[in-house]
Amino acid sequence: MTIINASPASSTADLIQSDSHELSVNADVISVVIPAYNSRDSLPILIEKLDAVLSGPGQPFEIVIVDDGSSDDTWECLKILKQTYSNLKIIRLLRNSGQHNALLCGFSLAKGSIVITMDDDLQNPPEEVPKLIAAIQKGYDLAIGAYDSKQHSTGRNVGGKTDRCSSAANLSPAFGFPTYQFPSGPQGGCR
Repeated sequence: MTIINASPASSTADLIQSDSHELSVNADVISVVIPAYNSRDSLPILIEKLDAVLSGPGQPFEIVIVDDGSSDDTWECLKILKQTYSNLKIIRLLRNSGQHNALLCGFSLAKGSIVITMDDDLQNPPEEVPKLIAAIQKGYDLAIGAYDSKQHSTGRNVGGKTDRCSSAANLSPAFGFPTYQFPSGPQGGCR
């Protein structure tokens, strides 16, 4: 069993019952890296679905979940799930450090040559993972899933539009980056 406790600021993690070869890249393995925050309710469903989807083809895989300092009992839930799913690798950050840092932590411990990232909230359907794997196996360097529609709160959707507008306005002139604004909603752009 691999259980890792790590501080987001540290460059090392405390590995418990882990072998050093476990951290090397393996060309035959697929890694799914998931940052988790206060997701005790969705993780059992997500892991069950991922395990079912990834077990089918017979290719070795691992599911790497990084608990990003959750304030609920996400960590306890992960420890229980680890007893059922042998391909589950769980990591706990001692404090919340954000989704991107949790992903970086997961990347550093993933051993697959194909690494897939997913959110913990079931917005990314696990049933779509084989399409991403197939694209990479056909020779593409990168495969990205796109949403037909994504379910977020109105506040988060407005915040995202505001952030895109301010980023485009602030970064383009300062750094000479070309920016492209894609239509969103009936009015398009950042309205």
